[in-house]
Parts: sequence; structure tokens; C-alpha cells
Amino acid sequence: MSNEMPKGATLAKNRDGLINEADLEKIKLQNEKSREVIEQNNLLKKQDDAEAMLHNSKILNALSRSLVKFFFSKAGFIVCVIAYISFNVCLHYRFGDEANFYIGLVDKIGLFVIIFILGKFLKDNISLLMEIFKK
Repeated sequence: MSNEMPKGATLAKNRDGLINEADLEKIKLQNEKSREVIEQNNLLKKQDDAEAMLHNSKILNALSRSLVKFFFSKAGFIVCVIAYISFNVCLHYRFGDEANFYIGLVDKIGLFVIIFILGKFLKDNISLLMEIFKK
């Protein structure tokens, strides 16, 4: 810190010199303007957050709807069953008796992926729904 005075400043001789009504009014006005600007910025941020949540929920709903339709449609089910059967046949042809380990591994990974994808979208949709009810 330096002991230099700002340009245009004067030394106050007493307490009354420190309390200048015009300066206090200026400071109060600046504080009010600053509060208004801060409140306006906060409102804009909240509005942007709400719009982003709405946009994300729309994307999430569309994606989860398409994934659920794929997993539970006849064509998706048939494609998954045919791919699973052909994969099992290829593993048995390639590895013989050792294929049981790999088939079990593929079963667990596939089940994990299906549950993870569907569960993630279900959890996200429920949390978004709860956020909507909070507001």
C-alpha cells in the first residue's frame, strides 16, 4: 500500500468532512445500480439454465424413446436374437468347449449395456421430472 492520495481527493479535517451527503447519495445510487445489474445477470443465467434443461430433456426424451423402440420392436428383437445366435455359433465353431466362458461373458456384458442404457435414461428422465416439479 502506498501513502499517495488519489487525484482530486482532499483531506477531511473532521468527521463531518467524511460524511458528505452528495457523495453518500452517489454511492447509494451506484450500489442500487450494481444490485440491479447483478440481479438481471442472475435472472438471465437462470433463464439460460432453464432453456438448457428443457433442450436437454427434449434430446434425452427423443433418444430414450428411440432406444426403447429399438430394443422392444419386433425388428430390433429379431436382429438381436439373430446376432446373438450367430455369435454363439461362431464361438462354438472357433473355440469348442471353451466357448461357454466367452458366451457367458458376452451375456453379462450385453445385459449390463442394456440395463445401463435403459436405466440411465430412465433415471435422467425421473430426475428431470423432479426438477420440473420443484420449479
